[in-house]
Amino acid sequence: MQDHQSPKKSAPLPAADIPLSEKEGLNESNMSGENLPADIPMSEKEGLNESNMSGENLPADIPLSEKEGLNESNVSGENLPADFPLSEKEGLNESNVSEDNLPADIPLSEKEGLNESNMSGENLPAGTPLLRRGRGRLIIISAPSGSGKSTIINWLMEHHPELRLAFSISCTSRAPRGTEQNGVEYFFLSPEEFRERIERNEFLEYEEVYEGRFYGTLKEQVERQRATHNVVFDVDVKGGCNIKKYYGDEALSLFIQPPSIEELRRRLEGRGTDAPEVIEQRLERAAFELSFAPQFDRVVINDDLQTAEEETFAIISQFL
Repeated sequence: MQDHQSPKKSAPLPAADIPLSEKEGLNESNMSGENLPADIPMSEKEGLNESNMSGENLPADIPLSEKEGLNESNVSGENLPADFPLSEKEGLNESNVSEDNLPADIPLSEKEGLNESNMSGENLPAGTPLLRRGRGRLIIISAPSGSGKSTIINWLMEHHPELRLAFSISCTSRAPRGTEQNGVEYFFLSPEEFRERIERNEFLEYEEVYEGRFYGTLKEQVERQRATHNVVFDVDVKGGCNIKKYYGDEALSLFIQPPSIEELRRRLEGRGTDAPEVIEQRLERAAFELSFAPQFDRVVINDDLQTAEEETFAIISQFL
């Protein structure tokens, strides 16, 4: 006869051993601050989660950045905790910063969404170089022939690229010489086309050196170049004065002066490129051109070439 015994019942578990989370029939769907045991993480009280946390019911140990359900898409000055980086206030980023909502520690260059492609004189912070405002400055260098202005200009452009200089390309009605290319050394125009552009007031300055032989500087070409560079002009004294008058304080006019007419004669003769009668013509013109020196912003006496180069560089650097 088989012995039938009733199955033994497990002894009741002491109340203290029951996991606190099972007390009161609690589970994820009905836990609340009123019935939740003390050892339940605070972030589980009131059924809190990332979708419903707010400043009113968020426990103290929740990071400030989680209060009010804040994230990069909805932060604002009104609800952003004090420990949020200023640059994140108001949902700021490179595409929407403005002076109205930009924190004080944001660089000026980032105000108004400024960058190299959209900076202009209207919204650029004070003290920003003109070149970064979308237009460079103008450097006008004039001198009698043989005074060394072309040598000084070439030295500046070769040894000081930080000046961001572009050589002004002039127009002429003469034919190209040797390997000269249109748009490189000059813009080559016919005498008829040159005269038509004079009639349309397209030149900053021009001169008819001989009958039908014109030289001049187009306004549109200068504006094109100064969009990305500071522009340097190698022009005669009349042209230099006209450019300075047109651009005013945006232009610096420099007159490179030889120490004397006698020294200028020695230099011209030393070149060995001009006939004696041509040298006399140049000296006569030099005496006339020297009378314009007081009309220029600065005069550099080229007694010693290296000294004149350094002085010119210092003057231009201060101007830019």
